[in-house]
Amino acid sequence: MLKEIGFLGLGTVGRHMAINLLKGNYNLTVYDRQADAVADLVRMGAKGAKTPLEAASKKDMVIIILPEKEETEAMFSGDRSFLQGLDPGTLLVDMGTHS
Repeated sequence: MLKEIGFLGLGTVGRHMAINLLKGNYNLTVYDRQADAVADLVRMGAKGAKTPLEAASKKDMVIIILPEKEETEAMFSGDRSFLQGLDPGTLLVDMGTHS
């Protein structure tokens, strides 16, 4: 059963999706470039991550919901990459509104 979820992107849509996962009693670790967005979800019961890699490490599923190609590409490469944290069998769900 999926219990540990990493969530990257707490904007207009992502924030509400993350809140619903918390209501479902999932163990949620969240990351966003905006520290106040992370802090808001932490107050609701999520664990905050300082990097995308931290949010994705040792999770059953990782959800990314980012608005544009550039932001998504930045999460996949360089020091912000979360891919190194994915274990074999981790589900990766891209729900972004990018082209």
